[in-house]
Amino acid sequence: MNILIFIKHNLVKLLIQSLFIVILIISIFSIEFSIEILHNDSKSVNYVGIIRGGTQLLIKQELSNRPSDELIEQLDGIISQLKTHDENNHFAIHEDKKLQELLSAIEVKWVELKEEIYNYRAGADPLRLYNLSNEYYEMSNSMVFETQAYVESKVEKLASMRTRLFISVILILIFSIQQFISKILVQNKNVALNQVAYIDNLTGLPNRAHCNEIILKYNEMEILPDLACVYIDLNNLKVTNDLLGHEAGDKFIRDFAAILKEASSPYGFACRNGGDEFVAIFENCSQKNINDYMNYLNEKTHLYNSKESEIKISFAIGVAFSHEISSNQMNDLLSLADKRMYENKTAYKKSLLNQA
Repeated sequence: MNILIFIKHNLVKLLIQSLFIVILIISIFSIEFSIEILHNDSKSVNYVGIIRGGTQLLIKQELSNRPSDELIEQLDGIISQLKTHDENNHFAIHEDKKLQELLSAIEVKWVELKEEIYNYRAGADPLRLYNLSNEYYEMSNSMVFETQAYVESKVEKLASMRTRLFISVILILIFSIQQFISKILVQNKNVALNQVAYIDNLTGLPNRAHCNEIILKYNEMEILPDLACVYIDLNNLKVTNDLLGHEAGDKFIRDFAAILKEASSPYGFACRNGGDEFVAIFENCSQKNINDYMNYLNEKTHLYNSKESEIKISFAIGVAFSHEISSNQMNDLLSLADKRMYENKTAYKKSLLNQA
């Protein structure tokens, strides 16, 4: 059930993240497309303004007896371009029905105005030309304002789209930070769980479970590497517990573990194998290394005992090398080290009896 909840939770997070990313991608492409459209829309406003202003200039020139067929041709071209809708011409007018109707009306009025210009040149009454130009101005002026309003509405939509894009980026950033923090918390939790699972609370050394994993690793090898296995058993833990109490016994174990950890760290792995037993496994360790190791343990133990008035550390130790066994089995190597440790312990007990 917990696995299903975990999977469902992660799927939901993945879907949310994917949704934000899709929104972001769509928004980016939409903005790029909208920028291109706004570029054309700015041309729409410019062209409509030219139609309005250019026609007024044309009428003034005509009424001042300065005819300009070139300006008429230019205005014809602009109106024609505004009406043409292809891949090279895309204006705001093509998107709005009202603007299309206004442009059609302006085109009709423009044809009428041009005809009256030619009539005026032929001697017709200038008042009709003037009145027609005012009508045309009102129509083109409406066209300018309507085009501007339409373009402004698109700009507002683009601004809204940019806001959504910004919010999407912020949400993705927040979600990513949350995911990163969650990942760190999970990693820290896993580290803490590993410490609980594989670290001995009293000594801080790897515990029996960790030791068993190391042993299993070697058991799965077809050929053992060059190994030295060390078994250690504290001699007087029971006496310490009985005479000084279990707190003193815990201190006894903890203090020896600190010495063992310091001595073992240059060579390899050492763990508490439960109770008052400790195991160390060293790769590529020579007899000289073991001699140095044991001398270091003895020196540190002697120094400790000289400073402690109540607790005195004493231990039995057994060492075995992988080249001493023919079976190439890790368990046999451990058994040999354990056997030698008990032989050392028996000798220690006999020495105590002899002293008594």
